[in-house]
Amino acid sequence: SGMVSIGGLQQQMKHLFIDMTMYYGNNSHNAENLFKPEKVLSREYQETKTELQTLYYVRDVLFSDEELFGVHGSYIEKHNKHNNQEEFLPFFKENRKNLMKRFKSGEMIYKETALGACVSSEPCDYRLVHSIYACASCTGAIIKKEKIDNMIIQQKKSIEYLYKNNYGDTVEYRTEIADLEELKKYRKKLINK
Repeated sequence: SGMVSIGGLQQQMKHLFIDMTMYYGNNSHNAENLFKPEKVLSREYQETKTELQTLYYVRDVLFSDEELFGVHGSYIEKHNKHNNQEEFLPFFKENRKNLMKRFKSGEMIYKETALGACVSSEPCDYRLVHSIYACASCTGAIIKKEKIDNMIIQQKKSIEYLYKNNYGDTVEYRTEIADLEELKKYRKKLINK
């Protein structure tokens, strides 16, 4: 669809050579780009994308029953959700157009992450380098405990798989162990707050 470059895909899939990416891409780089600006699909996609981002943000962040962490998540907890719940709904109704404007202008972009979500419109430097806990210090981070717990479980499974298949003393194995320890430390830090 033209959404991802071959080089970006190569880095994300950690292929050593671009030939491997091309092989798995099955000639997709020659496919028609569905998102060219002159295409009808592209216009519809752009128009609905910001509306959907706003709706997901409202549902998953503003009206979430979960406690939110991270820089932006903590801000929402302090200033919107739990300050005064009787006043929050009328405040939201009055300001929802302003919220939509912020999404349409690109000031805010809502995207889900492994640990919750992010509203930063800046390009993320950590997504391609596999740093799962890098979101912790991002100003747009919205962290959820449930997602951290899920990541810890998945990380343990990954380590177990590497150990069972005799990859126990590799750089990859040690890196995964270090990531797991960082996740556990971050979760403990959240709980102790």
